[in-house]
Amino acid sequence: MQFEPKTIIEEFCQECHRIHAYWQILKYLFDENSGLDALKAPHYEHFVAVIKFILYESLVQGVARLHDPAFQAGKPNLTINY
Repeated sequence: MQFEPKTIIEEFCQECHRIHAYWQILKYLFDENSGLDALKAPHYEHFVAVIKFILYESLVQGVARLHDPAFQAGKPNLTINY
């Protein structure tokens, strides 16, 4: 079983960029957003909470995936464990 190193590196970089984008969106929307108080109104509160939860969950799962074993069930993972 052989894997093209260039393809693996490109896919790994795409995964890292995607995870970084989740972190940036969370940071800009919820940590550095001076207009966040306007979105805490009862009309928007649930929507904002769901978006925050989805982004946070995606970030944590993405980081966790990067710490998976290099191979599982004979298949390669995009991971930092090589």
